[in-house]
Amino acid sequence: MHWDDVRIFLAYASIGLFTHAAKRLGVRHSTVSRRIPMLEDELDTKLIKRRA
Repeated sequence: MHWDDVRIFLAYASIGLFTHAAKRLGVRHSTVSRRIPMLEDELDTKLIKRRA
């Protein structure tokens, strides 16, 4: 497990929006939206509920 993936998930979990989590971390929105599914795959569980 990579610390950066956990850090990204925690930022998202505390804010609830990819764009705001990305801004807080100083990364792009695409980084957040890509890394959370990678963490979910590694842990073999869903961490967030996605909405359409």
